Amino acid sequence: MEYELSTLEFPLVAGQSYTLLASDAAGHAIEATTNIPLELPEVDSNNLTISTDIVGPFNDTMYTFTFKTFLNDVSPNFNYYRLAYYNVYTGGTDTSEYLIAQRFINDNALNNGQLYIEKEVQANSYESDSTDLKAMYIIHSSEEYFKFHKTFNRQDNGNPFAEPTLVYSNVSGGLGIFAGYRQIRFDF
Repeated sequence: MEYELSTLEFPLVAGQSYTLLASDAAGHAIEATTNIPLELPEVDSNNLTISTDIVGPFNDTMYTFTFKTFLNDVSPNFNYYRLAYYNVYTGGTDTSEYLIAQRFINDNALNNGQLYIEKEVQANSYESDSTDLKAMYIIHSSEEYFKFHKTFNRQDNGNPFAEPTLVYSNVSGGLGIFAGYRQIRFDF
């Protein structure tokens, strides 16, 4: 239910807007527009601290991973950011990344052109290990990407008593998301 277009086949240009036009066999048309952010934020500092506690009836180890990041917002435009934190597992020739937390921030959080982001992630020893590689993506996104991911995460999948959440869509004539972003990756 997803389509990604390789930038090798269709090179995107930062700062440009793009429009998606499509129609089905019956002639029903859809249209969506997004832009690719021009600038990436400057990262002043980025670090990870790890603390451990023994908890639970079976002496489980609980890890607390604290990511601390200082960003300089160099763009004059209003910006949207998603910070995504991953556990990275390597087994033989395979590498897998599993999302462990995320944070959504926009320019409303600016203080003198800087963003300070601190995110604590807790995990039991069976979920994560202090020696596992951690990855963090700083995603400078279009407004559409930001709104979609923020509303999508409000859903409480599996809870029959949760209040329904309308997930953002920018597709005219249908449902879905057409969005762009640029990202920086850090490994810890």
